[in-house]
Amino acid sequence: MSVLLDIPNDVFYVLFEYFHRAELLSSVTVCTRWLDLIENNSQLLARMDIKRAVYVFNQKGHYGVEFVTQRVCMIPDTPQGIASWLYTTNGLSKRQIAEYLGEKPCKETLNCFMSLQRFNGQHLEDSLRQCLNSVSLPSTTGQMKRILKGFARRYVECNPQYFKEGEYPAGV
Repeated sequence: MSVLLDIPNDVFYVLFEYFHRAELLSSVTVCTRWLDLIENNSQLLARMDIKRAVYVFNQKGHYGVEFVTQRVCMIPDTPQGIASWLYTTNGLSKRQIAEYLGEKPCKETLNCFMSLQRFNGQHLEDSLRQCLNSVSLPSTTGQMKRILKGFARRYVECNPQYFKEGEYPAGV
């Protein structure tokens, strides 16, 4: 135990970024030292949770969303909160974002996600490229159709002067 007390705090901070709180608490040998450092550093706690959330989301999208909304309560469990988190968080897999948003129960979250995109005055191709920078096309046809329909709906909202009411771009 005395060896652990000689380790500088910055080394502990680096270690904390790669462990989840529950894992740290279960470690008997370093529990008290780490607990003191963790509990007194809210920024470190938040960074640990974000890194863990990104990792979990990139493995399985639904589990990652459940992790940030219910387990660590990082974001509100609303379509707007989830969409904002998916749109703004660095390091999330575009493929997992697409698979999550392409599911039928996530239609409202998909609409909220697309509403964060700004396509005003852009050509269709440029807007589609911009959209695909934040989400890739999923592998299943049904998910792909839902993503493209959400994109088309948002593109029409941003550029109503180009379309009649209820009309969508022919290429999409």
